[in-house]
Amino acid sequence: MTKKILLLFALVASMVSSASAYVIIIQGGGPNHTYNYIRLTGSRCECRGNGNNNCPVRFTATAGERKINMEDVVNEVLARQAKGESEGSFVYEEVMPVEWKTTVKNEIVITTKEDEVDLPK
Repeated sequence: MTKKILLLFALVASMVSSASAYVIIIQGGGPNHTYNYIRLTGSRCECRGNGNNNCPVRFTATAGERKINMEDVVNEVLARQAKGESEGSFVYEEVMPVEWKTTVKNEIVITTKEDEVDLPK
């Protein structure tokens, strides 16, 4: 009986750890959306400052067995911010929950919930 409880606990723990949230932070960039600090990892993408480098949001994520272009998600959030919204949430293409907010430092923080992120090699 104890083994069954431990196995059930391990299964639940693995399910919780496999759920992921990817964070994209964008700050500055000017009118042409170029940045001087860029960091891309398996859990977040950060693009900050006014520079001459493009933010590397041209990667995909899988949500509900569908491939989602993350650049499209970012463009949707930027369009909503341009309309005057400072935060919000929506479900992109009916499969990927997206939350975003603008911080006091004027950073746009986008958090997605997906099954897997496929970064460029």
